[in-house]
Amino acid sequence: MDKLEAVQEIMRLSIEINGVEEDRFSAGRKPCVMIHFTGHVTGLAVNIYYSGMDYGKKPDYVFNEYISDTDVAKLMKCIKYLEKLKEKVLEEAA
Repeated sequence: MDKLEAVQEIMRLSIEINGVEEDRFSAGRKPCVMIHFTGHVTGLAVNIYYSGMDYGKKPDYVFNEYISDTDVAKLMKCIKYLEKLKEKVLEEAA
């Protein structure tokens, strides 16, 4: 997997996690994944709030890298983390 494919996978997983069980999201009982992509410097930030979005607290998990300066292994760590989180969300939704 190259960097572009890894970034696309991070975004896909983030969207899937946010889209599972919408009613749980509105109640604030599910993870909320915030993606920030800064194109002019190839910055990618992924912030995860386990209990839903809360501007009053810091994210429970933070991934923040400049894609041009990082290696695929760091992106893969974020992908693995998101895959495990998605599994957990799907198990709880069942």
